[in-house]
Amino acid sequence: MRRSGLHDAPYPRPERVFRTVASSWHPDEWGEDSPWMRMFRNARVALK
Repeated sequence: MRRSGLHDAPYPRPERVFRTVASSWHPDEWGEDSPWMRMFRNARVALK
């Protein structure tokens, strides 16, 4: 906790966990790509 009373909540960084091997746990049905990969694919489609 910071002195200001705020705290930094840990959250997965999308650029670091887009593959399931980077996750501490994942269901087998996810395969190689985690749900975060969908965000990157959607962004790519939106930019076309």
